[in-house]
Amino acid sequence: MVALPVVTIFLVRGNSFIALWIGPQYGELSGNVLRVLAFSILFWAGSSIVGSTMLGINRHKPMVPVALSEALCNVVLSIFLVKKMGIIGVAWGTLIPSLLSSMLFCPWYLHRTVGIHPRRYVLSAWLKPGLAILPFALLSYAMERSWPAHSLLLFFLQIALCLPLVLVCFWGMCLSSGQRMAYSRKFSVALGRSMSRRLEEAR
Repeated sequence: MVALPVVTIFLVRGNSFIALWIGPQYGELSGNVLRVLAFSILFWAGSSIVGSTMLGINRHKPMVPVALSEALCNVVLSIFLVKKMGIIGVAWGTLIPSLLSSMLFCPWYLHRTVGIHPRRYVLSAWLKPGLAILPFALLSYAMERSWPAHSLLLFFLQIALCLPLVLVCFWGMCLSSGQRMAYSRKFSVALGRSMSRRLEEAR
């Protein structure tokens, strides 16, 4: 959920971001590279949770050779594909090993070590957040088409205007009723403490 808004912006508005940040002459090529690498960020975000969990329960050693193999495949594929596709090939050389590791090894190893079924992992890590981010993606696309940004300041202002939709969709689709109740309780307690502190300061 943390990575998805960033990835969505890179996918939907990557060309504009690069053009505003570096220059219009770099927008198309670098924007296409950014789109491919954005998928790597997306799948890395899900697998990093698996890695942190395994590290916390001291079951991370089998992940080391997988990580080394992924890095080796990254180098080999990037060298091979750069000759055929240019800089885009290097991006694909990064994405493909990451995609295979995230979609095949991580769900299997998570199921083997802690008993979480791959279906539950895919549903929680990818499917629900992916569906929840769709309204934000559509709004960002519509904004890109109807109100193109002419400066980075306006670009980030547009993103800020769309972000509340992300929070609402994630709240409704990705959190269970128990999680929503727990977060609501914590928010109420924090708000109550803040108001009490301000009243004491005012006195």
